[in-house]
Amino acid sequence: MGIMESIARNKLTIRRWIDAGNRRDLDAFDELFTVDTIDHVGGKTGALWWKQIYERIYASFPDWHWSTVEIVADDDAAMVRATITGTHQGSELPFLQGIEPTGRSISWSHHHSFRLVDGRIAEHWANRDDLGVLRQLRPSVL
Repeated sequence: MGIMESIARNKLTIRRWIDAGNRRDLDAFDELFTVDTIDHVGGKTGALWWKQIYERIYASFPDWHWSTVEIVADDDAAMVRATITGTHQGSELPFLQGIEPTGRSISWSHHHSFRLVDGRIAEHWANRDDLGVLRQLRPSVL
């Protein structure tokens, strides 16, 4: 496979990951992640970890939705810049623990980087504006 085909395949894999999350199709993660995929944010491995995180996301923001701003890729890597929106209905994510549901809508900036192997996600890193979310949920405190 040439580099142009690898780049297209890697972009497609990231689009499929985003679309699966938006559709709540967590079974698709089994095809998108390698068996031993490493999440450098949570320090865990495997697609099951991703399913558990997404279940927490959905419990915290039932109307959670990705809006992709940009996807760039190379032959073994990809990056996505996105905005996530949702309404705070729970606090299942670690950085939200102890915060009662506010019913407030949030806009959350995300940057994710990936290493891909044979069109599947093998490693993940992220920079998220969690503090910005907290400011939206508790503006008088932060």
